Amino acid sequence: LRRFESCPAHQAGSEHKAEKPGHRFTTHAHVDPGIGFGKSVDDNLKIINKLYIFKSLGLPIFLGISRKSFIGKILNVDIDKRLIGSISALVVSLINGANVFRVHDVEETCQTLRLVYSILRVN
Repeated sequence: LRRFESCPAHQAGSEHKAEKPGHRFTTHAHVDPGIGFGKSVDDNLKIINKLYIFKSLGLPIFLGISRKSFIGKILNVDIDKRLIGSISALVVSLINGANVFRVHDVEETCQTLRLVYSILRVN
């Protein structure tokens, strides 16, 4: 990542901001690494691939990856054809530590998550 070459450095900056007066960890606090928002395709992929680094903050990791442009660029599809890419990115993000998601296709995402959780629970 150009701007996040060192995810631990980005994480340390997040910890510092959260410790400033007036900023308290609450049960509603979460970490949002900010998929999209001017990042390159590679930046977004690296963040998803290294989500585990943010777990040390002890907060839920929130991602809004549904229908993002990086999915369209990789798959060469318009926004209305990004369901499979969105769900694929969501599953990888879940496995890598994300646990709160903003999605457009709720029913399809819920079906996917039920199946993934069932698979991951089997010993």
